Amino acid sequence: YGIGMRAVRHSQHLILDSFMFNLVERMGTVQELSEEMRLLYVAATRAEEKLIFTSPLSERDNYHKVHLKWVEESIAVARGMIDVRDIYTYRPEKRGKADDEKDKAAVIAPFGSYIHREATLIPSTVTATQVGVKSVDDFADTVSGVDRFLKTPTFIKGENKRKLSGKKKGDAYHKAMELMDFSGDVTQLDDLHRRGKLSDKERECIDTEEIRCFLESELCGRIVKSGNIYKEFPIFCEYTPEGFPEDEEKPFVQGIADLYFVEDGEIVLVDYKTNANADPEILRAEYEGQLKIYAQALEKMTCMRVRECYLWAFTAKTAIKVEI
Repeated sequence: YGIGMRAVRHSQHLILDSFMFNLVERMGTVQELSEEMRLLYVAATRAEEKLIFTSPLSERDNYHKVHLKWVEESIAVARGMIDVRDIYTYRPEKRGKADDEKDKAAVIAPFGSYIHREATLIPSTVTATQVGVKSVDDFADTVSGVDRFLKTPTFIKGENKRKLSGKKKGDAYHKAMELMDFSGDVTQLDDLHRRGKLSDKERECIDTEEIRCFLESELCGRIVKSGNIYKEFPIFCEYTPEGFPEDEEKPFVQGIADLYFVEDGEIVLVDYKTNANADPEILRAEYEGQLKIYAQALEKMTCMRVRECYLWAFTAKTAIKVEI
């Protein structure tokens, strides 16, 4: 074993192939040909009645002749098992394009009415967020326009403008929840930060008190007591939207379930939310569709019944039960 490198002569501006470089390159070629020979053997030994070999002909290189030579020099040919007396060669004629012949775009006749046009509008894969989460615009009557669009600018409030917010803040919370031992306390956050598991910005944006409230909650106690905890569980399964035609191909839904635990042989699903809007009713209405999709998918994938679903709102420091 070793490393084969090219030699560089800076004074002469030259890059030369060293002995080791050529040796390693040669070994790579031998290994590649050995693998190709193995594949050729596997392919050839699958024939039951007739075996036909084809090989490309090239005037520029002889690489293809290696494979043909393997066949010609094989024991099967020497013993008459493979007949190579008749080799048929085909070369397509090279025709020049006439001077008056121009490249023209192909004329395609217009299609008639496609009877399955609706099916072309259905994506093959969707996320649970796309189909299950309601837009904030659906709650325009209950959310203050001032709160949504006229918040005090960061530079006026004197906050660090580089502080994580929005999706990146949510990612930081999810990362911490995945790494933490729920039977421990909030000192784990600083320990994860010291060990490099959480960056400076991630640790800064995570509210210690919000994590403490979760760890001391009744829901967290149930999670620890169950012993069967699954974090960041990937979901990918067939999804049947309401009113979807039975004879149409169903799309697939994909996503990540933040956490579920098994209690008395049934699943309890938990989804974390770091939304600034902490109104429980709005959060429940906004995300119940997503949780229902996750619940259906988990039942299909685990063959266990999903008994309960919860949103844990970090800002509100409370668990919000969602009926499924």
